[in-house]
Amino acid sequence: MKPTLLLILLLIMPFCMTAQHASLDKNSTANYNLPPGLSFGKKFITTLDLSYKLHGGTSAVSYQDSELKIAKVFLNNDLEAIKELDPVNYNYYTTANSYFNNLSNKVKNLYTKNELFYIYVFDQNLKNKLLTIK
Repeated sequence: MKPTLLLILLLIMPFCMTAQHASLDKNSTANYNLPPGLSFGKKFITTLDLSYKLHGGTSAVSYQDSELKIAKVFLNNDLEAIKELDPVNYNYYTTANSYFNNLSNKVKNLYTKNELFYIYVFDQNLKNKLLTIK
């Protein structure tokens, strides 16, 4: 009887682990502010901590600025063009542009546009902290 129970457990365990892993993945992306239509994929398997720039340090992980490009950066004229056609994207990018406009010049000079958008999407704590820097 015991060998049969052990065999059943061994057969079921991989499915339980897969379900748990999928659940963790879903929960780990819950704090991201992904643009509409963007799914969490292979390009952003690991997230970078860009707060090192606030302290004049260096990044623990080497990256190119172009690797951080997540989505198109919409200017206000571009946003007006999609206002009626795509209200979901319009609202998301209008809110993003408002956030970027509220950042101090110190922050804007410290980070590139790609880095700021990356922070806006993936690091909510740093995103909020940047707003407090004058």
